[in-house]
Amino acid sequence: TTWDPEGLLSTLPSIATGLMGLLAGTLLHRIRDGYRKTTWLFLAGFACFVAGIAWSWQFPLNKNLWSSSFVLWSGGLAMLFLAAAILLVDLFGWRKGAWPGQVFGANAITTYALSGMLIPVFYGSLFGRPALNTFFMDLATGIGLPAELASLLYALLYTGIIFLPAWWLYRKKIFIRV
Repeated sequence: TTWDPEGLLSTLPSIATGLMGLLAGTLLHRIRDGYRKTTWLFLAGFACFVAGIAWSWQFPLNKNLWSSSFVLWSGGLAMLFLAAAILLVDLFGWRKGAWPGQVFGANAITTYALSGMLIPVFYGSLFGRPALNTFFMDLATGIGLPAELASLLYALLYTGIIFLPAWWLYRKKIFIRV
């Protein structure tokens, strides 16, 4: 038996996570100047990140429970990375490594839905056989790769498989939006 991490007490912090994203999006939408926008996003992200670390001394960071300290810490980290991406790509014009993000972002909802639809294929046992992730991990660790590296390679493979239809849609200029 196992426990369900998505109970009432973890729903409230997940709503707070969504609200942090909404507030960051509002900030991005309302402030026109790119440098001012990234400054505010960096400041807000840093404040949330530090608050999450400080709060974790009293209420530990726990992803499975989606603790309030985890909400602040991860939300702050996300804002810092978003601000850095905006600064590097939009303001400094460093576009070389941004292409995969552009492809994923053009059909973000589609790739998110596809990742959920593929869970039974990759994580369920089909036809009485072990799940593909179990097969991959057993194979990779069996040839001597550390489990952490094998897990990273599997995550990259899964992401790459989801990337292919997103890339096809991008090339055909098909953008599915709500």
